[in-house]
Amino acid sequence: MVAPLRKKNTIEQTGFKLTENGINYRKNFYDFNEVIEVAMLSSVLEHKIIMVGSEYDYSISIVITLKSGEKLQVTEQSTWFSDSRTSIVQSISSSFSIISKKTWNARIQKYMKQVNDKGFFEYNEWCFYPSQKNIKNIKTNKVYELGSVNLLRHSRCILVKEKNISFISKLIQFFIRKDPLIITITDTDVFFKLLHHYFNLNWQR
Repeated sequence: MVAPLRKKNTIEQTGFKLTENGINYRKNFYDFNEVIEVAMLSSVLEHKIIMVGSEYDYSISIVITLKSGEKLQVTEQSTWFSDSRTSIVQSISSSFSIISKKTWNARIQKYMKQVNDKGFFEYNEWCFYPSQKNIKNIKTNKVYELGSVNLLRHSRCILVKEKNISFISKLIQFFIRKDPLIITITDTDVFFKLLHHYFNLNWQR
């Protein structure tokens, strides 16, 4: 996260707070049943100081999407004039975990219903076809059979790397077109559960 001039969507500014049944946000209350999607982006920035050592700056931003399409965003990060507060970062992270658990069933059912209705589910500009065991990049309309690719998991994405491609294709990918990515910061918990359930995909941590 790049440091902005001033803080936005902080706990203080939004009044973000969890209750037993939902979320208080900007003087409104939203039931957990209204949540259809969650996303979190966090980072740790290391500052090396000569003769002193390292200092660490923690940042976090969460986005809660509702059935209405409204998005609730809460952020804690450093600005040019002030550092982030670790205790608040931890508090937001803990709240996100609670929201994720409370909304788990509704969020996973959203994707499973797509499979039942259409034979595939959509996730971050990709389509996943359990019966055919393949995935499609919506942007390029290219279909990949799971047996023909390696799916390399990183902290915020999955790299889709084709197997057994020609030398020319490798050069093109290196200089012009990079390997496609599946961004995984949205509904991360649900997404990896779906990959295991439908495709028997697992990654060792």
